[in-house]
Amino acid sequence: MTGYACVGYFTEWSLAMDVEFINPFINATLSTIKTMTQTNPKVGKPYLKTNNLTFGIATGVIGMGGPVVAGNLAISFDEKCILELVSNMFMEEFSEITDEVMDAVGELTNVIAGGAKRELGEKGYSFDMATPIMIKGEKLEVQQFGRAPIIVIPFSTDTGQFVCEANLAKIKK
Repeated sequence: MTGYACVGYFTEWSLAMDVEFINPFINATLSTIKTMTQTNPKVGKPYLKTNNLTFGIATGVIGMGGPVVAGNLAISFDEKCILELVSNMFMEEFSEITDEVMDAVGELTNVIAGGAKRELGEKGYSFDMATPIMIKGEKLEVQQFGRAPIIVIPFSTDTGQFVCEANLAKIKK
C-alpha cells in the first residue's frame, strides 16, 4: 500500500498524520468493508477537510483517546453506498435508511476503529474508544474532537461513495 503524507503543527498538538497514522485507517476500512459487506472499495487520494459538514446521509463517529494520541474517526456514506453495503451485510434488500441501517453504520464504524487501534497498537500507540454515535442527515455540522486537522480518505464502490475522516494526533506534552 502506498503511504500518504500530511504534516502540520498546532499549539497543543504535534500532528503526525503521515503513513504511520493514515495507513491503519485505510487498511482497517478496506478490510472491514470487504469482510463484512463482500464489497471491494477503491481508495482515493486523502485530503484535508475544510469544513465541519458530514459527507453523506449516514455517518458514524467514534472518539479515540489515550496517553499519547487522541482524536476521532468518522465514517460517512452516501445513500446508495450504505444501502448496498448493508444489503450485502444482511443478505436482505434495504431501500431506505432505517434504524437497522444506522445500527450497521455504528457497527462498521466500531470495527474500523478497532482495526486501526490494533494496527496502531502494534506501533506503540494505545488508546481507548468511545461508543460510536450515528448521525442521519446530509450536510450536518459536526464538531470533531481535537484541534488536529481532519484527514479525509475517500472510497468508492460500484454504487456510491463514502469517506473515512481521521484526526488522530500525538498529544504534545
